Amino acid sequence: HVYLEAVETLALNNRIFQQRNRGIGLISQEQAIKFGISGVNLRSSGVCYDVRKHASYGAYDMIDFEALTLSDGDCFARHKMRHMEIKQSVDIVQKCIFLMPNDGICSKEYNFATKDSGGVNELLYSDLFSRGLELPKNIIVYSAVESPRGEFGVHMLTGDNQTKPYRMHFKSPSFAHIQMLKEILIGAHVDDIKSIASSLDFSAEDADR
Repeated sequence: HVYLEAVETLALNNRIFQQRNRGIGLISQEQAIKFGISGVNLRSSGVCYDVRKHASYGAYDMIDFEALTLSDGDCFARHKMRHMEIKQSVDIVQKCIFLMPNDGICSKEYNFATKDSGGVNELLYSDLFSRGLELPKNIIVYSAVESPRGEFGVHMLTGDNQTKPYRMHFKSPSFAHIQMLKEILIGAHVDDIKSIASSLDFSAEDADR
């Protein structure tokens, strides 16, 4: 928290930083929903949706926390929201540590290779990582997590006579965030392009999945 307070003093409370980020790159609630953006970019436009709360997974349903939102929808709101969520994440981690049992926490469902494992081939075919995923036949499954950039989801499809997924598609948050640029850069000053793009926090590699 000490470092976070330093960042808050240096950047968020800096009048020059505020002047360069307030009132630009505006995203309304309607635009946010229309383009399917998620994560910080969505919540900083006033839409209260967080995968950890609305489709809870892991131990999140055991942790007391609220989905944070801001309503301004500009570059400054997105930067401030990320700072707020980092502080919240520290509190969530501390609560998780308190809930952890004193004994082992590793899953007993998977076997791990021993130090005496042979060559690379033996390691590859061992159960070091996983025994594989089993799903019902002829089903479409979608599962998502709240990643730092937003909702990251995975679609999987099985056939009539197989329980292993034969098709898989990744839903990356950056893809939708990049699409926002063509809308919110209209009428923007050239000097503001970098601020607007960086506030969306997208990654070309993430979008290219």
